[in-house]
Amino acid sequence: MNYIFLVAGRGTRLQPLTLKQAKSMYKLDKSTTVLQRMVSKIKEYDPQGNIIIVDGFMHENIENEIQGAIFVRNPFYAVTNSIASLWFAREYLLNDEVAIINGDIVMEDKLIRNVLCENTQKPFVMLDSSIKSDGDYNVQVDGERVLVMSKDLDSYFGEYAGVTKLDKESAKKIAFSSRKDGQ
Repeated sequence: MNYIFLVAGRGTRLQPLTLKQAKSMYKLDKSTTVLQRMVSKIKEYDPQGNIIIVDGFMHENIENEIQGAIFVRNPFYAVTNSIASLWFAREYLLNDEVAIINGDIVMEDKLIRNVLCENTQKPFVMLDSSIKSDGDYNVQVDGERVLVMSKDLDSYFGEYAGVTKLDKESAKKIAFSSRKDGQ
């Protein structure tokens, strides 16, 4: 499986904490950052998995701290969003299942092992259904089907939790839809 971490942004909502470090480099303890922990746990539960990190802001610091990953740069990180970062990693959507993970996500071990690192037969997004108001990026569903994800929803089922899993076919569709020539 390919695990694509989207860590390019400046983390402006967390300033001043993010003025001198990327938010994915926030230390959880004296020696472990958010991103280091997630990468380590994925490697523990899926040793054959490929870690792809799309960086931008303070990319040198991220690349110096994370071992065993493929780095892709979003040079336009200051003026784009996560979907643009994913576009730079589109080649990693072509041949395998994919987990797309926001770089500021911290998950418990059990969730990483039993959900994130497990194969999937259909695409899904993780969401927090306890958040019904004041969510940041919200999801409206119909049964098990996602209808819309947006920052501008007044009524919604829950808030996007920063993880999307794609089966091979769905990942390929996204990759091809992002390519102008369809190749």
